[in-house]
Amino acid sequence: MMRRYIQIRPRLFTIVVAVLLCNVHLAAADWITLPGGFGLGSSLEEAKRYAASRGWQLVTISPELPRSWIVKEQNIGIHVCNDTVTSVTENVAGNLDDFAQLVSNLRVKRGEPKLQVGSFMAGSTQISTIDARFAEVDGVGVVVQFSSTAGRLAISTNYFSDKCAEHPNDE
Repeated sequence: MMRRYIQIRPRLFTIVVAVLLCNVHLAAADWITLPGGFGLGSSLEEAKRYAASRGWQLVTISPELPRSWIVKEQNIGIHVCNDTVTSVTENVAGNLDDFAQLVSNLRVKRGEPKLQVGSFMAGSTQISTIDARFAEVDGVGVVVQFSSTAGRLAISTNYFSDKCAEHPNDE
């Protein structure tokens, strides 16, 4: 009888480990879903093809900012370095309650953020911000910014990778 117990035990251990690994993988996949489904580390051409497959148009913000792209009518932007997507940003209207909920959800998954508060004038326009910067996990950082520009409230979430060294073709 003891012999059978020893034979079953490794199988049980294998099943428990497999279940735990699946749960860890699902939890990691949960927070890494980026705005629009874009992927950090993909090429600009892959991002363009992905956007086109969803019926979206990916265009540069301006000729002066050749590495910054937006998805028309989707409030999503990407930044490209060395032909690699290094950040994905989403901008949405929202209030302080929405910002607090988003930061609270990220705290559960990423720990305490570093907060930075600022307020300044841009010409005659008052701009105030609260930034919550979370530690990088698996090479991906997150910054959530709550801003008020002349009283208009917005929330910006930026997922980024710092794995971009300047390249001679990047200007």
